[in-house]
Amino acid sequence: RKQPNYFQTCGGFCEPVEDVVGTFHKYTDHQTGYCSRINLALASDSQTLAEESLYIQQLRDCIQKAPLLDLGGHFYRGVDLSDRELLQMETLRDFYIPSFTSCSSNPNMAY
Repeated sequence: RKQPNYFQTCGGFCEPVEDVVGTFHKYTDHQTGYCSRINLALASDSQTLAEESLYIQQLRDCIQKAPLLDLGGHFYRGVDLSDRELLQMETLRDFYIPSFTSCSSNPNMAY
């Protein structure tokens, strides 16, 4: 379920993104930690969403377009879960992850 802060700050639409690959690279650059900032803001529905609302809208737009892009190669996605979290997800069998999951072209960097 999307939270109120998300709807207020990120719920709109943005102009089509020209540099889709650059938008993904900004999010997946492991040295900046930008993906952690965005994920934490989405998970906590914090005020950081207001600061990053345009980028979040652009990233959402790129993700929606991504299946139509041929970027070549393989991409790996992952989440870092504790044993307790994993057991809870297996028990519930119906759950929601409130943020983007990690994505990398390096399988060792997808977490």
